[in-house]
Amino acid sequence: RHRNPTIRSAALGALALYPDPKARASVAFALYTSYSPTGAIGGGLVAREAPVVFGMQSRADYLDRDISGYPVMRFINTQLPASAKIVFYGHPLGFYCDRPYFWGDAQHSTFIPYDAFHDENDLRAYLQKIGVTHILVDHRYFTPAPGYTQWVDALTAQSGPSLFESHGVAVYALPGAKP
Repeated sequence: RHRNPTIRSAALGALALYPDPKARASVAFALYTSYSPTGAIGGGLVAREAPVVFGMQSRADYLDRDISGYPVMRFINTQLPASAKIVFYGHPLGFYCDRPYFWGDAQHSTFIPYDAFHDENDLRAYLQKIGVTHILVDHRYFTPAPGYTQWVDALTAQSGPSLFESHGVAVYALPGAKP
């Protein structure tokens, strides 16, 4: 089992020089499923990744399709000002975000002192004080309930429609924040 990643990498790497892109993908899949005991399971990964590895699909198209937060990160990186600072809720995956961000979920961070707040106005004032300009919410994993999640929901509702949304991940302007 410990050699499976090596087998897959070797098969894909060796095929990088194969001339016909469609044949490369087919041969890569065949090699991986033939030489790997978990090929039936891992073959799905090869089928998804092979078009990118062999230049049949762009990196951006792959990321748009397979990384749910990537379209929003691309929006943040290209459409928000360089001075934007974002708080993430329900989406702790900021790898592709080129702007300053931090996790706002209480279970991920104690940076925001939610216990000291009474409502969304206290939360907004604090976020403004620390320079936050935008809120990112992954609605698939962030459900409003009494307390801070309800306050975040109120702030996003007050900001109006999202600036951008894709795959359930949305970006909102923090109401009253200076960009």
